[in-house]
Amino acid sequence: MPILVILLGLLGHGAALTPLANPPESLRSGNYGHPPRFTWWLKQALIYFIGLLLMKLCVYFIFQLLPWIAWVGDWCLRWTEGSETLQIVFVMFIFPVCMNALQYYIIDSYIKDPAGGTHMPVATSDRSSDDPRDDDDDDDDTAYASEQEVDGEGSNAKAKGAGGAKGKSDAGIKAKEVDDEREAAPTTTTSSSSSFRGGK
Repeated sequence: MPILVILLGLLGHGAALTPLANPPESLRSGNYGHPPRFTWWLKQALIYFIGLLLMKLCVYFIFQLLPWIAWVGDWCLRWTEGSETLQIVFVMFIFPVCMNALQYYIIDSYIKDPAGGTHMPVATSDRSSDDPRDDDDDDDDTAYASEQEVDGEGSNAKAKGAGGAKGKSDAGIKAKEVDDEREAAPTTTTSSSSSFRGGK
């Protein structure tokens, strides 16, 4: 694992001196741009795969130059010599699973974006951002629409009420005029009667 980390660092610095570093941020591990670009990912994947290949070659040459490392492995596994099944399970399953999990955790921590990644803001609706109801929640949008309907109904009711009051006022004025005409009619009749008697 330390070999792979060192190799990735060297390959990254070397790639920064080539046309691959166009733009330079495309080589920053874990950064794929906004929106993500396939070419940026491909550059970083190429560096990682070359690092893996070189690591395997380094391990091969280490075993060739230091053959006594195999004896260290035999010494570490001497406690399993009494059971062949235990040796197979430990060497082929338990030990590789633990080492691979540790390796993937360390490598993932190394190759991910150190900045943690930044996300583009989500587009909002046409309503003002100062409006507390300006939210992406469908329930809030439904409530907002209901409030608008209620306000519209209230405005219509007020308009109808104003129209009704005006109609009642006009009707009251007409009724008053009719009453005045009725009151004036007997007076005219009485005056005519008095004039008729005086003529006699």
